[in-house]
Amino acid sequence: AILALLDDREERAALEAARSAVRSMEARVALRRSELEQEERQRALRITQAGYRVSHAEQDLALTEELYGQGLVSGRVREERRMALALAQTDLALVRDEDETLARKSLAVLEAEKAVIESEVLRAEARLAARHIPAPIAGELVRYEFVPGELVTPEHVLYEVFGGERQILKLRIPERHATRVLPGAPYKARLRTARGWRDGAFRGTVEGLRSIIQVDSQQAYRMAYCTFDAGGRPVPPGASAEARITVARVPFWFWLLGIR
Repeated sequence: AILALLDDREERAALEAARSAVRSMEARVALRRSELEQEERQRALRITQAGYRVSHAEQDLALTEELYGQGLVSGRVREERRMALALAQTDLALVRDEDETLARKSLAVLEAEKAVIESEVLRAEARLAARHIPAPIAGELVRYEFVPGELVTPEHVLYEVFGGERQILKLRIPERHATRVLPGAPYKARLRTARGWRDGAFRGTVEGLRSIIQVDSQQAYRMAYCTFDAGGRPVPPGASAEARITVARVPFWFWLLGIR
């Protein structure tokens, strides 16, 4: 699911332009391929026609040689028939030796240009996708106060996602105590919706703290992210809890005398 959409008008325009260029190039490639097929058919027809002329010239020369031997035609006619055969054979050789690679190279150039434009489409799609911020998990969104066009920084919380397969408990640790809370510290908490402490009690550990100090109602705090297991109890999104975090274990007399 998409969590937020950034202004993507430029990216959409660039993507549409790249796709339009691909469609135009595809049309050019298809046209050139069709022209090559037509040129190949015409070349095959010219080769066939040149072959017929060679065959006719050979038969004509053979008949002339026979008549010349009988003294019925002159030597000049015989030479003319020989020349006609040589010209027909030359025409056939020229048609067969036509360089087809030039036409194929022109098609290859167009296809290479098409591949470059298609890669630009992929880059444009990636730039557009970067303007769409997906939700990290499935759940229910709660919107914080902000307005479109407002400048935000990494310290701003735009949305919070509640629910999903893995639930997380977030605890606000007053800044004066945050330095004493370390990852792995155990905690015991109770949902505010529970009637008694034991009814809604659960345990877990602190996974990490945000390095950014936040302020709410003149109170500075840091957000701690903790493991959470409700034990099968239904927990509505946004439910609050009270927690006690163990920051150290000391002997009883140290605690009694206030020695840290």
